[in-house]
Amino acid sequence: MTAPPAPAARLKSAQLEVFCLLWAAYASYYLCRVNFAVAQPAILKEFPTWTSAQIGTIPSIYAAVYALGQIVNGTLSQRYGVRRLMTMALVVAGVTNLLFAFTSSFGSMRLLWAVNAFGQSAGWSLMVQVLANWNTAARRGTLIGRLSTCYAFGNVLSWLLAGYLCDALGWRAACDRGTPRSGGGYLWRGAGCKAKGASLLLPAYGLVARIAASSNAAISSV
Repeated sequence: MTAPPAPAARLKSAQLEVFCLLWAAYASYYLCRVNFAVAQPAILKEFPTWTSAQIGTIPSIYAAVYALGQIVNGTLSQRYGVRRLMTMALVVAGVTNLLFAFTSSFGSMRLLWAVNAFGQSAGWSLMVQVLANWNTAARRGTLIGRLSTCYAFGNVLSWLLAGYLCDALGWRAACDRGTPRSGGGYLWRGAGCKAKGASLLLPAYGLVARIAASSNAAISSV
């Protein structure tokens, strides 16, 4: 059997790599999202003067900002580029979770979780945009369906990890150690980045440098 031409083989390899990185990146969003639901009973226990209704306003605000952010971020990606916005969104999600672990103020918690929601809202639309740039129209539907499986994996992993950390180390660990540090926790240079500008990133989401930077070089002719 004749081996495929080198350019076609490289393209196929790049498409597979981009898909895998997108899948892992979006699954990691859940590490910065589900942890609050797991930590909520422990937060109420630490702050007995707070009511369940008060704590419930935090995920409510999250949902409202998330919905608004999905509209806004779609427009921002056209203006500032997918690479910058995707990197910024993932870093925002990690940093807000890290700060959330060190606050004891109800107002600060609501603000941080709202900022987290805005960062998280950029995720799916940007992922789909990158995937579309790298694949033909005929394949996009199938690939997006496969990409959607990361929901289940990320959700289950997040519940298990956050539950373990809350039980073993307290609710703050579910935000501190369970999110930004889940991917390393230190600044590092994105190894193997194929595009300029994807260098120093928060490592928990360092992989996004390779995904988002790739979108700038997307092969429109495939």
